[in-house]
Amino acid sequence: MSQKTKGILQLIGPRHAGKTTLCELFLQEFSAQHILAVDATQDQGLSYRLTLDNPPKPVSGLIDSLTSLPPDNHEAIDWAFHDLVHPVKEEADLLLLGNLSQDCLPGVLKKLTFGFTRLLDSYDYVVIDGSDPFLTRCLSHLPPDLLQTVVVVSPSTTQQEWGDLSQALSGQSPALVLNYATEASGSSVPVPVFIEQALEAGDFHLVGKLPTYASAEDRIKEMPEMFKNCLLRLELALPV
Repeated sequence: MSQKTKGILQLIGPRHAGKTTLCELFLQEFSAQHILAVDATQDQGLSYRLTLDNPPKPVSGLIDSLTSLPPDNHEAIDWAFHDLVHPVKEEADLLLLGNLSQDCLPGVLKKLTFGFTRLLDSYDYVVIDGSDPFLTRCLSHLPPDLLQTVVVVSPSTTQQEWGDLSQALSGQSPALVLNYATEASGSSVPVPVFIEQALEAGDFHLVGKLPTYASAEDRIKEMPEMFKNCLLRLELALPV
């Protein structure tokens, strides 16, 4: 990459932990920056929210057309990806990955990786909702200081969900945001023992706790600042 991109934030975690809402907050709080939001979730929740239930064509739809495309036709690959980008705000675009778990020929996978990483580098910041094997492959080629992974969980996260996350992130020490950490009344919610143990062992490092809000108005008013405080604890070059 040419390093135009200043930072990539990937939010992963179980369903209903609140990572899609945090992706939306990132777009809202840094709206003056040129940002690409990547939806890598199975339910495509971010895409439905940002496009009012009219999601764009996914990257997975390129597989057939890229199969016959010469590998050195970089311009055509670039255009194929740019055609999938859907504007959602004045300076923010959306890219939907779709189902890329299907087997791809090595040549097609190489073209997808080339086009995707080139697209990322045309934005100041990238925020990613979810994970995907193809995405993991692409991000593994990036400079390590460019990517910041944040695990978003809640007190209702199950031990099975936590085990799957821990296995996928084995050998790393990612940041963790505990969402819905308090009741709307302000009283604390017990954190599952397995999460406490992982934090004590240093397998994850806690960058913030976000409460449950009494109303949508309170959430809109208070959550952005609290989330920004979490982001400031990350090794991510944020706009001032």
